[in-house]
Amino acid sequence: MRLYFIIAFILLYAFSCYAGGETLIPDTVSHGIYLAPSMMSSQLGRNQAVGLFPGLQIGWILNERFTIGLKTNQLWSNIEASWIAMDVQAFMNFSYSGIFFSYTPYPRRLVHIEIYTLGGCGLAGYRTQKFGDFDNVQDGFMILEPGIVLEMNLTHFLRTGLGLSYSIVRGIQMEKLSERHFNGMNLLLLFKVGLF
Repeated sequence: MRLYFIIAFILLYAFSCYAGGETLIPDTVSHGIYLAPSMMSSQLGRNQAVGLFPGLQIGWILNERFTIGLKTNQLWSNIEASWIAMDVQAFMNFSYSGIFFSYTPYPRRLVHIEIYTLGGCGLAGYRTQKFGDFDNVQDGFMILEPGIVLEMNLTHFLRTGLGLSYSIVRGIQMEKLSERHFNGMNLLLLFKVGLF
C-alpha cells in the first residue's frame, strides 16, 4: 500500500513539473510605473453645469495587465450655485482622491481597453464671496468610481486614453447641497508617461 502512495506522489510531482501554460499569477512578476496628468469633464449642481477637473494619477503595473495606483481630481471651473445663497455669489467646490485598481486585457495591442474602479474620499461644498471676503462651507464624502478607458500606445513609454466613468458619491449632509448634485457620468482624457 505504501508503494502505491510513493508511485502516486512521484507521478503527481512529475506532472506538476511538466505542466505549463498560462496562469493568473505567473512564477515571475514584471513591474512598471507611470504618471498620468488628466482632464475630466462632469455635470454638477442643480443646473447640471459642465465642470472641468484637472487631475493626476500614478500607477504601479504588475505583469503588464494589473495596476494599483493613486488618483486625485479637483474642480477647476467656477460653477455658480445661486440656489444656495441668494444675496451673495456662491461657487461649488469638489475634490477627491483615492486608490484605484485596473485590469488591461491586451496591453500590447495598439488600441486596447482598461477597466478600473476607484474608491476614495473627498470634500464637497461651496464658497461664497461678499464684499471681497470668502467663506467656505464643506462636507466630507466617500466616492466609488467605476470606469473604462480606450487607450492607444503612442510609443513604448507614452500612452493616451479616452474614457467614461460614473461617480457614486455618498455621505454629503448639507442643507442645500446633496449627493445627487455630484453623482453622474464623467468624460476622461489622459496621457500616461512611464515604463510599461
